[in-house]
Amino acid sequence: MSRKLAFLITLGVLLLFLGCGREQESKSQSESVLEKKTFEQLTEEDWEEIRLSKREFNLLLAGLVEQYGEMEIPLESAGMFGHKIQITLGNSDGRTNANKQFARSLEETVRRFYEHSEYANEQQPTITVQDQSGTLIE
Repeated sequence: MSRKLAFLITLGVLLLFLGCGREQESKSQSESVLEKKTFEQLTEEDWEEIRLSKREFNLLLAGLVEQYGEMEIPLESAGMFGHKIQITLGNSDGRTNANKQFARSLEETVRRFYEHSEYANEQQPTITVQDQSGTLIE
């Protein structure tokens, strides 16, 4: 899976979940920015406007699992536990090149959104990606 496709899917998931539970509320500044551009088109000025609540960030993690559940490399789970974000791939392929590339892309994307969330006022998270057998993907 290309990085561009991964980023586009992630943005789609984020936009889907940011809208959940909002009936008549106006769009957040983050939503407005993310609806107009793809991940790769975001400038540093755009990133300054993106600020996710803790709830929105957690919904993003949950949405990743839903979105990637049926992909070539599916996700089994993604969650935040203290200052650790753990992502589990839905295969037992270990450190294959495909898993490594996908893990790198996920880690970069999740970290960037984390840095623009309310969690960023706390320490940086440890992000781990593993397969179903528990093998860490680096």
